[in-house]
Amino acid sequence: MLLLASLRLEQPDFAQLLHGVSWKAWASLAFAAVAASLIAHTGYFHLVQRYPVTSVAPLTTLSPVFAVIFSATLLGDQLTGRILVGGACTLVGVLIITLREHRIVDTGS
Repeated sequence: MLLLASLRLEQPDFAQLLHGVSWKAWASLAFAAVAASLIAHTGYFHLVQRYPVTSVAPLTTLSPVFAVIFSATLLGDQLTGRILVGGACTLVGVLIITLREHRIVDTGS
């Protein structure tokens, strides 16, 4: 619905918009469509079928951490203290979930 409303109200000139798009933008789109959507989701669903969801789900919380790491190393984005604290909080959360799952499996509860 939003696409239709945007096309109707904004009436963008696609020829002009697409003319200035770099090869990096097209490569990013292809990566998002193929690697992230097709390959990663297929692998994730395969893991969910083989292992308990509580063991696999913490992996999804690491996505923002990897996004920040790759944006800093590959794109040269600035790492601020706020971003580093957020990443540390995410990693601590994953650790807590993992340790809790490990404890539940060990006790058999």
